[in-house]
Amino acid sequence: MAAQSLAAKLLCSEQTCLTSDEVEELRARVLARVRRENPKALKDPRNNEGYLRGIAMMERGATPALVDSVVSDMLGYGPLQRYIFPVEERYRNVTEVMVPIYDKVYVEINGSLQKTETRFRDEEHLRAVAEKIVMSCGRRVNESEPVVDAKLPDGSRVNVIIPPIARGGTTMVIRRFPRPIALEDLINSGAITEDLVAYLREVIARGLNVVVTGPMGSGKTTILNALLSLVTETWGPDASVIIFEDIAELQPRHENVRCFESRPPGLDGQGEVSIVSLAQTAMLRLRPDWIILGECRGAEAYYVLQAMCVGHPAMTTFHAIDAVDAVIGRLPAMVIMSREGQVEGRAAALDRIAGAVDVVLHAAKVIKGNYRERRIVQVAEVMIRETPAGRVPDPRTIFRFDGKKLAQVADPHIFNKKKVVF
Repeated sequence: MAAQSLAAKLLCSEQTCLTSDEVEELRARVLARVRRENPKALKDPRNNEGYLRGIAMMERGATPALVDSVVSDMLGYGPLQRYIFPVEERYRNVTEVMVPIYDKVYVEINGSLQKTETRFRDEEHLRAVAEKIVMSCGRRVNESEPVVDAKLPDGSRVNVIIPPIARGGTTMVIRRFPRPIALEDLINSGAITEDLVAYLREVIARGLNVVVTGPMGSGKTTILNALLSLVTETWGPDASVIIFEDIAELQPRHENVRCFESRPPGLDGQGEVSIVSLAQTAMLRLRPDWIILGECRGAEAYYVLQAMCVGHPAMTTFHAIDAVDAVIGRLPAMVIMSREGQVEGRAAALDRIAGAVDVVLHAAKVIKGNYRERRIVQVAEVMIRETPAGRVPDPRTIFRFDGKKLAQVADPHIFNKKKVVF
């Protein structure tokens, strides 16, 4: 039984197995020596990684695998260090790290989720690393706050859930943003076509309003980030662009840009600045030429729609099944989550959407062999349809993915849409 108990606490990484006792013993010796010789190195371990690794290698019984484990723990990310701050080329395109349980780690590379050989030693090791990551973001995770969203120093998003909410043990997901992807990259990967880029260039040049929709992980933020380059191209680098996000993900290369990020409450429960309050109070006071709302999840949809209605070009993203669901289902549902939207009702929300939203870009993951590729699978123009109950959105598809490529299936009419500015 003792042998089985010890085996349950193995760390297997790159086909090397280490016990918790081995790691903790070396870690304690390295910490003691560093505290004596160079305590400042512990205050900034990332910039002193080479020094820490050298100290660990000089200790008795140190092996490369053991040193890697100890130094990774000291840097704060444990066995996930190689994915979050990649040194090896093969890890540079990792966009998501998923830890469903201590002995399983998955990574997403080029849209495909892959199981790795990386392991945590046990649940206690995973919990300790998760708490350290969250604390480095100025947050905490405990029984009173078992679900935490935070942002790492490099901009990556992290979600941690601990027991008893997570019944199988601590779980963690880290979304990385290796580098901004340009429109040229999307064309080369087949996610978008040159014909569609030409169409979108005209849409942006005319200041039409665009929403990007799709399921989770379909590339909505990537597409929105690429579209920002068209704002610079058609409106010039001096155009005033303001960006609102819950957690900063966009990486704009525009010259005149101001970025705002919501703030969760502090450890004392005070100081929260929600994306709703930002959108409500600041969106129209900053003299914007373009308004970018990173993602709509609720009541903030009312305020970005209001900005569209008064003549401010805007772009945003949200989850939806397709273009019809986006403008008939999801968006009006979010609009009436606001106090104003509840008072005005669904019919008023549909009327505003019909007049304000112009183009829907719908993204999805498309199966290609053993991989899933992110692509734009539908582009629809939102026209206005008059009904006895009032105006409603009338989405009409002009580009559609046919299983092999994105093809134009209808002529554009959005440039003739009659818009009323309130």
